[in-house]
Amino acid sequence: MTCPDVSGLAGLAVVANGFKGAQAADDPRPYRPVLEYLVINRRARDRQLGRRLARHVLQEVLTDADEVIIEVERERVNAIRFWTQHLQCAVAPDSEQTAPKVLRLSWTPTLR
Repeated sequence: MTCPDVSGLAGLAVVANGFKGAQAADDPRPYRPVLEYLVINRRARDRQLGRRLARHVLQEVLTDADEVIIEVERERVNAIRFWTQHLQCAVAPDSEQTAPKVLRLSWTPTLR
């Protein structure tokens, strides 16, 4: 994402295809988007770019999926608050949590 009055990149999001569970080699792997990283340049903050970029990315990846998983480091309390309060993400169930330092959140269109 770019911003007219900020030189260089204003925001960046990285979405990967996360796979869950064991799968046979011949079976097709379903698309399960995982938003692993979203960052806004410090010079571009306080303009709601983070919310706009997040919403855009979530809508884009939902064209081929029913939900998006968001991974946030547990120690980043402000990031967790951003996702849960501003974008109405839900904390994924314990069975979906994969790493002790990372909290998995889930976003679906019905949660908006």
